Amino acid sequence: MQCNKDYQLALLGNITFNVRGNSMKTMNFKKSLLVTAMIGSLAGCNLDSSQADADTFTSKKYQGNGVSTGKVTRKRQDTVTVNGIAFDVSGASINLDGKNGTPDDIKLGQVVSIKANYNEDGTATASQLIYDDSLQGPVDSVNAAANSLVVLGQTILVDNETLLDGLELGTLQAGQIVEISGLANAQGQWQASFIGLSDQTLTEFDVAGTISELNTGNTTFKINGLLVDYSQVGELDYVQQIISDGALVDLYGTMSTTDVGEPVLIAQEIESEEAFMADDGDLLEIEGFISSALVDGQFEVAGLKVKVNNNTFFDIGDASLLKVDASIEIEGTVNEDGSINALYIFVEPEDEIEVAAVIEAIDL
Repeated sequence: MQCNKDYQLALLGNITFNVRGNSMKTMNFKKSLLVTAMIGSLAGCNLDSSQADADTFTSKKYQGNGVSTGKVTRKRQDTVTVNGIAFDVSGASINLDGKNGTPDDIKLGQVVSIKANYNEDGTATASQLIYDDSLQGPVDSVNAAANSLVVLGQTILVDNETLLDGLELGTLQAGQIVEISGLANAQGQWQASFIGLSDQTLTEFDVAGTISELNTGNTTFKINGLLVDYSQVGELDYVQQIISDGALVDLYGTMSTTDVGEPVLIAQEIESEEAFMADDGDLLEIEGFISSALVDGQFEVAGLKVKVNNNTFFDIGDASLLKVDASIEIEGTVNEDGSINALYIFVEPEDEIEVAAVIEAIDL
């Protein structure tokens, strides 16, 4: 269906948008349901053949097994929505930070991995859901004006999509123990999608990140600004095989200080930070930040190698948008070597705007 008319929406507060064809697709009206519904129906009036073809690439048309990793954006009874797909988790095995859980325990904003069977109607039935927090520990400092805080030496970025569970950023105090879930950018900062208060009596903390400044003689390394002493981990021989500069790890331990007063995490357990992978040939959906730019048809997100070819459909733009630190959503199939053949890519525009308002008038 093709429409050649222009449309105009007038919102309360004298804000007016002109909708021409499908140009509104580049504007992201998150958290504004009235506007989203109206613009979605108007923009859909200009569905050309290339857009129609794109539907065949997406998980909404996929039937079979797959894995989706991303933040929970909606909850309804026994259904959670991740990467735009509603997953029925009523019969799923649910593991939350290493403990058995129920659908009621899952919270909005938490980054989860779901193994599921996808249906052609755009729904999916989950068999397994796993949630591991990105880090949990005491707050070092808070900069409410800059929408950021530091926890265990890690910089946490907060935006208007971050779910603050029972707290306000401006009231957080140094020393309070918090749980963070989010996505790491190329600088090692965490873009938080969920922040909640933890048990304030905890003495063992955890953090995930990329190793730097590995010193095997001193049995230390750093995760961004946090010094880690791994001399007391169990299975030290195994740990020495998996750690190296640039390696992604998840570790647990207690906080102490060095002889010169520097905070140090005494690691008790270190694991490789591995993605919850789909099987060879199955679908994988993932959101994250690009950590290495496109070279020879390949880039990286969350430690995964993603391959782009002529069959890759870009929701907006083209491969020139695949730059380091771009926020991205990918749908593709898994290769035997663990790399991903990207079928669908959405790169979030840097200049997106958000509007929340009540529609006052529509001029068709």
